[in-house]
Amino acid sequence: MRGTLPPNPNQGINYEGKRLKEIWLAGGCFWGVQAYFARVYGVAAVTAGYANGATESPTYEEVCSGRTGHAEAVHLRYDPERVTLASLLRHFFRIIDPTARNRQGNDRGIQYRSGIYYRDEDDLPVIRAVMAEGQAQFKDPIVTEVQPLINFCPAEAYHQNYLEKNPGGYCHVDFSLLTKAEPAPANAITDGPKPGEADFTAIQKSKSENPAGYRKPDPETLRQKLTPLQYDVTQLEETEPPFANAYWDHNEPGIYAALRFIPLDRMAEEGYGAFIPLVKEE
Repeated sequence: MRGTLPPNPNQGINYEGKRLKEIWLAGGCFWGVQAYFARVYGVAAVTAGYANGATESPTYEEVCSGRTGHAEAVHLRYDPERVTLASLLRHFFRIIDPTARNRQGNDRGIQYRSGIYYRDEDDLPVIRAVMAEGQAQFKDPIVTEVQPLINFCPAEAYHQNYLEKNPGGYCHVDFSLLTKAEPAPANAITDGPKPGEADFTAIQKSKSENPAGYRKPDPETLRQKLTPLQYDVTQLEETEPPFANAYWDHNEPGIYAALRFIPLDRMAEEGYGAFIPLVKEE
């Protein structure tokens, strides 16, 4: 990766007071992994550090020696109402080679092994399910280790947000994968809906069958039908963050309708266009 980093959709989101969850991921050099996950919508904080080694407070030089047994890792704190653990893990397997032992990119050594470390036992079924999804895509066996978190020590300050401060720095991660479509297998186990993928079928079906008698569902029903982002935008007049929905990079020809605005050529207060006018009936 060289040059400017992609936009961060989490900037401007207030995660204070949210019940955040945690996961620790080792995917090679933590510079790129930290910068990548900081740009996954719903990730509140990412800390680079050293995980599951023999000492509690190693230095970078000690970890690089291989004698402490630590893995370069990132500590993710995320909002499960905005992004699921399953989605985060799919991103993880997207940017690493899980079949490579003790190496990622150009880096070699035990500290560059891939790993998933957890504290919440309820996360384990999700981890195993996504691992199974990933294995179906590789001929060679996945060697990513899955372990309870033993310890995690934040890395030195100069490692934190390294690529933010040094955008031309070394990185083995492909940031274009941030916007890659994420189709889950039909038998996949997930821990909740992914942002932008709620099913509007029931609401649209009831409206089309009897539009005259249609009644808007109560807020609780809408919360169950919509993702948190869709509820906030359609019901609370919140602004959708950039690069955080299923259609921002969707280029298939077709007719699209805006749920929020009538007429459809209304402009947002911030100055960007919401939708162009409705197509003419021929």
